[in-house]
Parts: sequence; structure tokens; C-alpha cells
Amino acid sequence: MSQPKLDLALQDAIARIKSICAESKGASQYFPYGGSGYKASVTHYFESSTEVAGGAVQPGSEDDLARIVKAIADTHVEFAVKCGGHSTNPGFSSTKGIQIYLSRLNQITVDTANKLVCVGAGCLFEELYQELESYNLNIVGGSGLSGVGVAGWMVGGGYSVKTSQYGLGVDNVEAVRLVLPDGTIKVASATENKDLFFAVMGGCNNYGIISEFTLKAHAQGEFHYFDLVKEAIYKITQKQDNRANIEAAFRHYSVPGTAEPVVTLTVHCVYDGDYPSEDPFKELESIPQDDSGKHGDSLSGHHTGSFLLADLRRSCHNGTYDITSVAPAQPGLAIISDIPELEQDKPPMAGIGQFPRGRWGNVVVDEFTPGILDEIQAQAKEAAKELGQHGGTRITIGLWPFTKAMFDHATDSAFPHEKGKPNCPIIVYFTWEGEKSDQFWVDTMKTTLEKLRETVDKERPDSKGLPYFINTALAEATTVEDLYRNNLPRLKELRKTYDPSGVMDRTGGFRIPLA
Repeated sequence: MSQPKLDLALQDAIARIKSICAESKGASQYFPYGGSGYKASVTHYFESSTEVAGGAVQPGSEDDLARIVKAIADTHVEFAVKCGGHSTNPGFSSTKGIQIYLSRLNQITVDTANKLVCVGAGCLFEELYQELESYNLNIVGGSGLSGVGVAGWMVGGGYSVKTSQYGLGVDNVEAVRLVLPDGTIKVASATENKDLFFAVMGGCNNYGIISEFTLKAHAQGEFHYFDLVKEAIYKITQKQDNRANIEAAFRHYSVPGTAEPVVTLTVHCVYDGDYPSEDPFKELESIPQDDSGKHGDSLSGHHTGSFLLADLRRSCHNGTYDITSVAPAQPGLAIISDIPELEQDKPPMAGIGQFPRGRWGNVVVDEFTPGILDEIQAQAKEAAKELGQHGGTRITIGLWPFTKAMFDHATDSAFPHEKGKPNCPIIVYFTWEGEKSDQFWVDTMKTTLEKLRETVDKERPDSKGLPYFINTALAEATTVEDLYRNNLPRLKELRKTYDPSGVMDRTGGFRIPLA
């Protein structure tokens, strides 16, 4: 990590931002290159998605954020906005210009009478869930692990463990406050600035920077976690129980000193509510116990899963439980065990990312079939053949099956989704070490996605034309047309209305063009 050179425009922007921070009397703070404040601001989950910014700022108020955005717009510099920093696409929330880190906008206000929660855009899900736990309330949200930010997850659509019951994250937003690209502040909802509200619900950062969300809250019962194996997934998903949720992944790990990767099949079940008299996961009772006599149990222990799986699993408070199911590489019965997921020793940071390098990608399907499940397993195995080379450390392909009722609560939003047309993601997740291996693994992921898409199109032709999941879309294999489909023309017109000067074109993300 070397100190960046600052051109005249960037120097001008920094001088203006420093003045704004000085006037704030410590509420907002600018951080030059180096130091813990700077590193906290620019660091992402992966080093591969972290840039060395010219400078970083943490706004302490909505008004200061608006003034900072105005300074950036007037000086025509590049910038990026970060909440949790979990985007794996390089440059989406990182920059060589001005890094805006929203961590100080993390206020939480709970209205128990109306079951509403006002959440600052810099809030992380773990702090939000912890606050809501004391009220026995919850929201439709993302991972409560690893510092996932509310804002990035929400403006990308937001798939959740509660989606089958309540829809996507965007379906549960009552209102937002946001700073437009010209520095003005607006409130948007289904009744106020309706077009703007439509645009930002799934429109990512194309229309400005959200400073606060007002979210619907829901009563929260106890969660139940179990471990399954592949053979039971299809039967359970056919029951269409809105409270019964499954997430699963075939994962291959590179282990130093061994020729073959370790293969795991991990399946987590969540029953979101009072457990019914008839076991919704009863097909699993035939799964054999391991040698210790232990069987999958909701209170067997707390083992942290991979970041990918955590993204769907945690729409809940702290203190949940899960187990890892290990599938032998050779044919035979899968065995349930209570051993934790295998994790490699994490190497020292080579730069300013929490972990070395990685990317996400996804394919979507309206309904899973046995053939699609087989192809997911086959593609995980095929990609894992390269783990011993090119610095590969992990291959994960996860599936997130939802019921056909998942969009019964669909709202009019930028991310296309409508009642009666389910859209379930297949998430591909690769990690590796070494920048020189980036292109190899991106190309491998593109091939994997293409093969999965071919099978989905063959098995479920009605899935053609479904929008990809924005939050985990691979930039090199995804266009804005893939994300917004028939909504794109309207979104282009709205960009012309709310960002006529193209200020947001100087930041990263999936860019909706000006009409």
C-alpha cells in the first residue's frame, strides 16, 4: 500500500472537506493517508475490493454528508461510499479519490407502537439485531456476522431468511432520507417523492446517498437450526411452508500438504416462528448419526459458517446455533457431525483488506429441481479441481430456495419482482490468494456461472429473463439490463431527473445510464 498522488482537483476537494469537518467540531472527521481512521474507512472485507483512496471522511451528520457531496460534485473528483464494505466487485464501494465511510451515521430509534425502526445508513446488522432483541422485534435483514452494512444490502434488493414471509428488504422500507447528487436532502416514500423512492429501492447508489431508513419491524419468535444433507433439500422445498427456510452449499477447501480438497456439504434449516406439531424437516430423521452418537440439534453448539452462508442465515438476534454437515468426497451416506466448518489459517494482510481475495456471482431460478441440485454439486467439484493451483482457497456454491409466496408482499421498486414469480439465487463464491490469480478465478467463475445458467434454462425455461441478485452479481458477467430488465427505461429517465450532471457516474457500482 503506497501513498497516492493527489491532483489539483482532489486537493481542492480535500481542502473543502477538511473545512466542513472543522466546522462540525469533531462530529465529522477527515483522515489523510495512513493511520487507523484512514484504514478503517477504506478497508473492505477483501483486499481485492479495496482501493488506496486519496483521502477518507466519516460524516457525523446528514447535513455534513450533504455538504461533502456538494464539495465532491463541485470539484468533479471520483469518490465511493462505504457502509460495511462487503462488495466483492473492485471499485464498487472503494476509490482512488474520496472515500466516504458512513460508520458515524449509525443511530437506531425503535417505535414499538407502530412497529417501525429508524436506522442510520452506517449501521451494521449485528448492532441493529442486538438493539431489536430487547423489544422481541426483528426486521427483514441480512447477515448479523462479519460487519455487513444495512445500506448496501438494502439498496441492492435484500434477500433474507424472512423473504418467504415478508418479501425482500426493499418491500419492508417505509421511507428513506437521502442526499441527492447536488447536495440537497430529500425524504422519499410510497406517498412522498414516489418516483425517487421507486428508484432507490434496488437502484443502488445511482440517485444519491441514503442517510437513514425507516423499516417495518416484525414480532420475533424463537429460531430453530438443524443440519441436513443434500438428499432432503428437494422434498422439503416442495412443501412451500413460508416459515421453513433452507440454505445449502457444496464447498471445497484447499488443505496444505494434501492432494485432494476437503469436500463439505453444509445445509442449514431455519424455522422462523413457533415450531409446528408436524416436523417441517421430518425427512431428515433417517440421516444416520455419527460415531459419537450425536445428531443434528438446535442447541448443539455455535459454529461460525462462511461469510456467504451467513448472509442469508442471520436475519435474527445474536446467540444462534448451527452445525456443519460433512459429506465424504467418495460416494456413500453423508454423516452429520458437530465439528466446526474447516477454516484455513488467515495469512497476514498483504494490503488493506480483512482477507486476501474473492468474488461473488449468481444465477437465478424460479424453482429448484433435482437436476439443478446435481449441477450445482458438479460445478462446485469441477471448479475445485483448480484449488491446488493459482492460489485457490475456497469454492462455494450455495442455493437459497424460497417458497412461491416470496413476492406476495412485493412493492413497486427498481429491482423487478412481482407476486407469483419467485426468483431464487444460486450463489457462487470463490476465494484465493495473490493478485496475479485474479483474472484466472474471475474467468473460472464466469465459466461456472455459464454452465449453471445453461442447466437452469434447460430445467426451468420460465427462469429466463429473471433479474440477477444485485448484491452478489459478478460485475464482469452482469449488465444493468440483467438486473433491471423492463424497469431500466424508467430508471434511466429518473437518473436524468435526479442526477442530470452525472455526479454518481464518478463513483462505482452498476451504473444506470442517463437517458
